[in-house]
Amino acid sequence: MDGAFLRAHGVSKRFSGHVAAEGLSFEVRRGEVFALLGPNGAGKTTTVRMLVGIIRPDEGRIEVPAEGATLDRLRPDRTGYLPEDRGLYQEIPILRSLVYFGRLRGLDGRAAGTRACEWLEKMGLLDRRADRLDALSKGNQQRVQFIAAVLHRPALAILDEPFSGLDPLSQEFFLDLVRDLRNAGTTILLSSHQMDLVERVADRVLLLNHGREILSGSVGDLHGRLDARPRLRVTLEHVADAELLLADADVEDIEGDGLDLRVTLRAGAQAPQFLARLVTRVAIIAATAQLASGFSWPAAALRPGVVLTLVVYTVLGLLLWNSFFAAVAATVSDVYTSSRSSLLFLPLVPVVLSIAVLRDPDAIVARILALFPLTSSPALPMRLVLSDPGLVEVGGSLALLAGAVWVMRRMAGRIFELGILLYGKEPTLPEMIRWATERRDR
Repeated sequence: MDGAFLRAHGVSKRFSGHVAAEGLSFEVRRGEVFALLGPNGAGKTTTVRMLVGIIRPDEGRIEVPAEGATLDRLRPDRTGYLPEDRGLYQEIPILRSLVYFGRLRGLDGRAAGTRACEWLEKMGLLDRRADRLDALSKGNQQRVQFIAAVLHRPALAILDEPFSGLDPLSQEFFLDLVRDLRNAGTTILLSSHQMDLVERVADRVLLLNHGREILSGSVGDLHGRLDARPRLRVTLEHVADAELLLADADVEDIEGDGLDLRVTLRAGAQAPQFLARLVTRVAIIAATAQLASGFSWPAAALRPGVVLTLVVYTVLGLLLWNSFFAAVAATVSDVYTSSRSSLLFLPLVPVVLSIAVLRDPDAIVARILALFPLTSSPALPMRLVLSDPGLVEVGGSLALLAGAVWVMRRMAGRIFELGILLYGKEPTLPEMIRWATERRDR
């Protein structure tokens, strides 16, 4: 494996103040499997898109050594790209779609058709070649997308999250495909968050978090410098629930006795997903988690800016719900009635919805919950710890939450000022709105 296929020198990319990649330098050597490894939001896909020329770096440069020249981007005819967001035509027959993509890469129609049929037979899909893509399962659609990426026999195959969403058998199948490509002389750049799969095929790894390099080197080097097993400290409400922890497939070891436990997960396990399952099975009082060497999600909570933001959101959240309860109390005439109000259960809604943030902190739903005032006080701090939402999102969410606190406190004050407690009966919602918005008597 002599020579470099491509080099990146100090490449950085920012989106609206959010740092997606910062000062990354690495090289991909000919004939190797080079892996970009990191959690969601680490900057892997942004880095891949800069390499293939979809976006340009704000700083730094990319070099692709070629015959007698050095290019600043990869050549499409020598590169195969499997994107994270799959992009084949759903309504077109599979074989016709593959031939079309083969011709885009420089093959003639006959050669593209022959190679497509060979690959479909290898994938066990030759008898489905006349079917539309949307008639296949997700796993089989992924196989067709893989064929489209390597049909023209590229010198470099870039595979962005190729194992995502696949069952264990399909993951094994794709691992074999990666090995076959390498054995055939193809250089492979692999992007994934699943370390247990990457370490089985990669020659070298670049470990990323929040757009920055954490570690780099061979898989053996990384094993010597990094214990990738997530560790959690869990405080249970009931001692008997410890047995349920041990029964979880991701739990490798538990230390401690009583209610305060130190839990070690297996390598490759995802701490947020484990915690999301945990809260549905056992009663926990508190849980924190950290991976070694900065490859973590709660370690972000130790940054001063994050700590300050957590404090501000806690205070604003308390003020918001304090004002809400004051407004509810103003609509009833006695304590007994207020205790039976169904509105008192409304604060539980954001807590339940915030589980979606634990499952995928970068999903659209998580971003919406972090902006909506009634759910942002738990959701935005979770995104700060699990991901990197950026200054624009944090500032917008903070402004909306502060505005909601002002409106809620103003409404509660107006309701009390108008003397609803003296009205004699529980008011209706239209009456509440009218009383809270009507002008004061001078």
